[in-house]
Amino acid sequence: MNTSFSILKSLSNLYEVDENESVLRFFEYPLDTNSYAILKELNQSLDNLGTLSISDELMSEVIDVNDIYKSEFDGVVATVKIVKQSRPYLWFVSPTGFNSYLKGESPLENINAINLPFLKESFSTNHIRFTVEFEDLKDVQNDTLSVIKYVKPLTIESQKLLPKDVNSWITSEKNISNIPFQSWKFHSSLRLLCSICSEVFTEKDKVELFFRGERRKKYCFEISDSAFYENTFEIVTLSSDWIFNQSKDIDTRHSIFNQQVSILLSDSSTESDFSSVLTAALDNSKLAYRYHLQSSSKDLTKTLTDLNKTLFEYISKIRQNTTDLMSAVWRDFSTVLGLMLLNFSIKKPDLPIEIFNYLAVALCIYLVASISLTARISFWYYNNLKENLSDWKDKIYGYLSDNEFQQYAYSPLKSAQSKYKTTFYIALTLYIIMIGAILYFTYFFELKK
Repeated sequence: MNTSFSILKSLSNLYEVDENESVLRFFEYPLDTNSYAILKELNQSLDNLGTLSISDELMSEVIDVNDIYKSEFDGVVATVKIVKQSRPYLWFVSPTGFNSYLKGESPLENINAINLPFLKESFSTNHIRFTVEFEDLKDVQNDTLSVIKYVKPLTIESQKLLPKDVNSWITSEKNISNIPFQSWKFHSSLRLLCSICSEVFTEKDKVELFFRGERRKKYCFEISDSAFYENTFEIVTLSSDWIFNQSKDIDTRHSIFNQQVSILLSDSSTESDFSSVLTAALDNSKLAYRYHLQSSSKDLTKTLTDLNKTLFEYISKIRQNTTDLMSAVWRDFSTVLGLMLLNFSIKKPDLPIEIFNYLAVALCIYLVASISLTARISFWYYNNLKENLSDWKDKIYGYLSDNEFQQYAYSPLKSAQSKYKTTFYIALTLYIIMIGAILYFTYFFELKK
């Protein structure tokens, strides 16, 4: 594949090129034995990059590149067409073709890498790698982040400038200072400038950026001003990276940055002033955001303390239910023991035996009702508590993730309830033994006598 890029790069320097993301054409390509051999070699080395075809510009005849060269091809001026294969990455051999691609409405969408053999050095953004040498990269799925959630386009044309995935346009910090490709700086700066403001408006060849804070400030620049993009590329990239690279709390960082720009930006700010304003605004925004996190941390600590206190009360209630259950066991055991002793101490021949049988049955019913009601109340309390926590999670405990809520809220309750269940099964066993003992001494013991 590197052979094919080497040939394509040479041809792009010799002939007129028309290129987009799906098709590459070389015009006025003269056919002879040597040039035809080059095309055959190119066709063999393309592999799965695309398919090559040759057509006669005058006769519109398609020439099969796999055929042997014929003398009738001498002097034919042909058009060489390569249809690129659809892949998770793109390739361009001409700067003009890549530049035209960047001007489109949805460039860099669902792309992992772009091979650009005309670059002097490879570089990357937060989501895309731009390589000099061909790299067969794996398909990697990245979460897209559209800035239309944070920026209001005032016209349809201005909406086209908003990236559908802003991280595809943010050059990695290690590559910012050594980007040799001016076209990338042009398009990247334009898209990111439209991403860091609150509102964007385009009219003819002008772009107006609006920053909302205590006052609404506007900055206007020419859309074709390459020097402006060159001057602002680094600070705009750093600002965008700070705002958008972390997926959480983007709205807060975006708002803080706009507030700082609106404070520092004056109506008479020049191009050089604007770059300085963005630099100062970024520094101030980092400090303001740090203060915001500290304030939020205090509120969060208070809320977590309240949650901890509430959970402690819930756990204490479950523990009390466990204690009540064991108290009921001992109470009922004492009742059964007392009645059984009374039964044997006062039982006389002149009294009907059925009276004591009915008493035993009533005692068994009492034990079943006692354990049932005590356990039912305790299990109802836990299930009702669990449902309430689940219903109120998003409203009261929305600051906790699902894993954190599971760890800090559910786990302590489950642990306490697990201990209650263990006690319940022990108590249930004891109740079964007591009921069995009553029935045994009332019926079977008497029969043996």
